[in-house]
Amino acid sequence: MILLSADFLAEERSQAHIDLVLAEREKRHLIIVPVVVRSVDWLRSRIGRFYALPRNGKPVASWDWADDAWFDVVEGLRRLIPQRPQEHGYPLRIARLGFSSDDIGGKNASWLKCGSP
Repeated sequence: MILLSADFLAEERSQAHIDLVLAEREKRHLIIVPVVVRSVDWLRSRIGRFYALPRNGKPVASWDWADDAWFDVVEGLRRLIPQRPQEHGYPLRIARLGFSSDDIGGKNASWLKCGSP
């Protein structure tokens, strides 16, 4: 999952992470799922070709209830990720590319916040 907002896409460090994810995608059979947290022109970005969540790429922040948006994300992930990955040729693990919360702005990252401060 790549959590998207204008702030995230504007960060130089984020672009390096996206480069890494795209490079590793082929090697490790990664499923890339952009999650649109706040309004952003993500379709024109390098990850614009991937299916985004919540449905129709509607930003989480624009839903009446953020809980409904996040539930939609979970349901979308359940549809995208096979229940038994090993039966579909995917290894039974989640790829971690070495990012920490500090790598993406820490727990108070402004790009992740929904609604008013």
